[in-house]
Formats: sequence, C-alpha cells, structure tokens
Amino acid sequence: MGLQATLERLDAIVQGVAPAVRPDLPFNVVDEARSEDGPAGVRGRTRTCSLVVSTPPVDDLQAGKAALRRRVELDLRVRYDAKQIGTRRELDLMVGRDVNDLIDAIAFTPAGWLASSTGIDSVEIPGPPSTEDVSPDNRGRVAVVLTLPFTVLFHEGS
Repeated sequence: MGLQATLERLDAIVQGVAPAVRPDLPFNVVDEARSEDGPAGVRGRTRTCSLVVSTPPVDDLQAGKAALRRRVELDLRVRYDAKQIGTRRELDLMVGRDVNDLIDAIAFTPAGWLASSTGIDSVEIPGPPSTEDVSPDNRGRVAVVLTLPFTVLFHEGS
C-alpha cells in the first residue's frame, strides 16, 4: 500500500481503457508524456500517458493520525501525436471521448481501485481538464497534451 501501489494501480486502469475513437491507437503509459518528440520507445505513437504528482502526498487530517491516510494531487497527461491524427476536429472528438472514458474508468469505477493492495479510498476530479498545443521552435503543432487533474485519498503503510 502507499503511493507506489496507488500509481501502479492507476497506470493499469489507464492502460486498460479501450478507446472508442481510433481504437487502433491505445493508451501507452510511460514516464513522461510532455517531451517534444515523445518518450523514448514510443515516438510516433499517440495517446502516450503519464501520471505526474502535482502536489506531494500530505496527511489528510480527516481519519486521525493512526490511519495514515494521505491526499495526493495528480495530473494524468495524455499526449496526442498530431502527425497520426487527421484533422483538428478528429483530435477534438478523440480528446472529448477520451476524457469521458478516462474519468469513468478512474473516478467512477471504484471496483478498479478499491483493493487491499492499493489502499485507495477515493478518487475525485477537482477541476476541468485542459489541453495544450505543443509547437516547439515554430514548427507548427507537433502534439496536443490533455491534462486531467484528480485527487486521490489512500492509506500509507501496512
């Protein structure tokens, strides 16, 4: 149990989401999805994902000291390679459907993360998702990064 188990379980949930739009381009969980040319080993792939700790885990202070319950703020970043997606409209449709599918899988399907091995109590979406065009050196848009923030409550320790 703890942060490592939480991240591994959430990685597995994201990896298991079957995209409704362009199912030939599955979610690929990697360490870093924001790099300009894509992570090593997944260049030219779209839907590369990474979980980033945006605020380190802190004591939740709601369950008492003995419970060791932590709150962590995470960002799920999904990088879409612009070369693999035909038009901006196709990209917008893909991102819109992916947001719904990812939220459903992560936050609204507790059976996916309620396990004694993870210690996850809850997953909440604290705000709206955002997108950012990646266009280094004025080369035009090479990718779009979707950022989906969420808050996880989990138990630390044994």
